Amino acid sequence: MLSHFSVAAMLAALVGHRELIWGFAARDVLERHKGALLGVGWNVLQPLLQLAIYTAVFGYIFGSRWERGTLPAPIDFPVTLFAGLVVFNVFAESVGRAPTAVSSRPNLVRRVVFPVEILPVTVVVSALVHMAIGAALLLLIVLGFTGSVSPTAWAFPVVVAPLVMLSLGAAWLLGALGVFVRDVRQIVVVLTQLLMFTTPLFFSIDRVPEEYPMIRWAVGHNPLSIIVENARRTLVWGEWPQWGAVGVMTLLGAVVMVGGWAFFSACRRGMADVH
Repeated sequence: MLSHFSVAAMLAALVGHRELIWGFAARDVLERHKGALLGVGWNVLQPLLQLAIYTAVFGYIFGSRWERGTLPAPIDFPVTLFAGLVVFNVFAESVGRAPTAVSSRPNLVRRVVFPVEILPVTVVVSALVHMAIGAALLLLIVLGFTGSVSPTAWAFPVVVAPLVMLSLGAAWLLGALGVFVRDVRQIVVVLTQLLMFTTPLFFSIDRVPEEYPMIRWAVGHNPLSIIVENARRTLVWGEWPQWGAVGVMTLLGAVVMVGGWAFFSACRRGMADVH
């Protein structure tokens, strides 16, 4: 088993098959709304409509504001909420689609020469494309309302790096499990919903009552909470990330990524037999 914990082999697969990964991911993005009237345009219109709804409901109807209050009232809460969702959805989409990333392509699994390890990767890359679109729209909205964008927005990719590694590791793990245990996808749906409500997307961590220390601890130490909060710092609040926390998340992401790769590599030989 230890032979599968090869960082060199993992990086060689990612770099060596980068064109194939991008080709599969690009096709996934383009075909996501195949047959729809607007086609690929929905990749832009959907998050834009989502942000417009959040602004109308939370900004104008409820008049909600985040504790920071660094943005104009109508967009303060919806933009802060949307920034969190843009990041969270990368992980949610990756783990939600990973269980069928391999099992749904038996023709490729049976090909000895095809690198099936890239299939979970393409799911993550596709999710990152949607995140990039959402983040760009968010910055345009902020620019339109304030006349400027966050001066720390350039640090956003640094904050997202641990998220990418966590998503890759989870995608490899679930992609392999999904071949042998078909119930994985249903379990992941439930766990993702639980994770969504233990991540400060719709509320600030400070809003968790102190009389519930275990819940407060779980929310505050949830890796996605740390990534989401630091993403908001860079994209919305104009603050620098908590570099120490980002460093710890990067280390954790690296461990999860290598662990997911090792598990997938160990299961690789048995996949063709299942199909």
